[in-house]
Amino acid sequence: MQVFAYTPVKYPSDTTYTGNINNRSISQLNKKYAQLNQQLTKRTQHYLQKAQRSEKKICLKLLSKNSVIAQQLLHTSADVYQKALQKSKNPLQKIRRITAYIPGLDSIHTATGYLLQNGTMDNASSLLNLNHTTNSLQNNLEAATITSQALSQRMQLLNRLLTQAGMLKYLKNFQQQAFYYQQQVAGYKEMLHDEKQLEQKMLAIVRNLPAFQDFWQRNSLLAQLFPVTANVGTTQALAGLQSRNQVQQILTQQLGGAGTGTGSNPQQFIQQQMQAAQNQLNTLKNKINQLSGGNSELIMPDFTPNQQKTKTIWQRLEYGMNIQSQKTNYYLPVTSDIAGTIGYKLNDKSTVGVGVAYKMGWGNGINAVKISNEGIGLRSFLDIKIKGSIWVTGGYEQNYQTAFNRIPQLRDYSAWQTSGLIGVTKKMKVGKKASNIQLLWDFLSYRAIPATQPLKFRIGYNF
Repeated sequence: MQVFAYTPVKYPSDTTYTGNINNRSISQLNKKYAQLNQQLTKRTQHYLQKAQRSEKKICLKLLSKNSVIAQQLLHTSADVYQKALQKSKNPLQKIRRITAYIPGLDSIHTATGYLLQNGTMDNASSLLNLNHTTNSLQNNLEAATITSQALSQRMQLLNRLLTQAGMLKYLKNFQQQAFYYQQQVAGYKEMLHDEKQLEQKMLAIVRNLPAFQDFWQRNSLLAQLFPVTANVGTTQALAGLQSRNQVQQILTQQLGGAGTGTGSNPQQFIQQQMQAAQNQLNTLKNKINQLSGGNSELIMPDFTPNQQKTKTIWQRLEYGMNIQSQKTNYYLPVTSDIAGTIGYKLNDKSTVGVGVAYKMGWGNGINAVKISNEGIGLRSFLDIKIKGSIWVTGGYEQNYQTAFNRIPQLRDYSAWQTSGLIGVTKKMKVGKKASNIQLLWDFLSYRAIPATQPLKFRIGYNF
């Protein structure tokens, strides 16, 4: 069964939609899904290759203990990873079972199918591209979910064999790759659950049309998961159902039966039946949750996961700014260092980054305010989390401490001063923004000419 395949159905002209959505909006939506599809394929292949290399190393270690099992693993390993890689490279292949259901993606694909049959021809090409892209993405998600389950089963097999051989410590690297891949797939599903304005705009056009609702019941992925009868909503669908009198007779018989244990208390009997119905409903809800992104074969790591591992480079970047002021002295007026920074999160507890600072002069007092260019600085820093919101901060900086009027003046390298910083940072939330307070000691300030303050107090924000 091809996921998202639908059978054309014709509707009367008075039930077709009358709104429209421009090609630019459709193209933007298509671009978004195409990028996600490409990223998912790339990450799947990346993790599969790393997992295969890890398993190969395990097999080489296992050769000395049990060469027969090692050879079997090597033989089956090639088949497992080859099939998984083939699925990721061919997202349009047929998926026999539905393992990942994304409501928003299903809605967009079904809406494009409906609009292709009942809309104008002005945007037919764009709608067709979007329809194909959502189909490819859904199939790719199915393949990724199946691959994730295969890695979980593979890890269970390796865990059993390595435990018997007393070599369980060699499983750690493989476990990490399988765990991070599951997290990566879950992250993409979460992104698709977060519907934006473009999705809502397209669905708003057709959502309340009776013809679309009928089309949805026939052609959506949800309809494939939970099919309904053709005569749903009609009097024929009520055939075979019990009447109110029949239900009352059954209740009387049940309550009067010797094996009910309810005596003559109908309320207790009804509560028992409601509890049974609730249990069945919970079972159905669990099934939907699993299809929507849950996984009954989640890998529970025995290591501390790095939540940054599954993020892209751009998602791991942290932008910020900070400011520090310095009182007037013999050489400098009142100044403020305004800096912009960009950090890269190595993991959840450490960030490395660089920054640029501009030293602005304010004059020598309230009666002598004068804005001037008093210098510029280049910064680097490393933040390491200690506990809670407290971080240790270290940094190396080069500062030009002389007033300048032209950029060529900054080429005088002898005027640059070196700073070595060590201190603490407290990071906290102020509203929706992250802020920080830093107290740093410049242990190289004592040999600087002109002398600078050894203690630096900075207040900053991250974006």
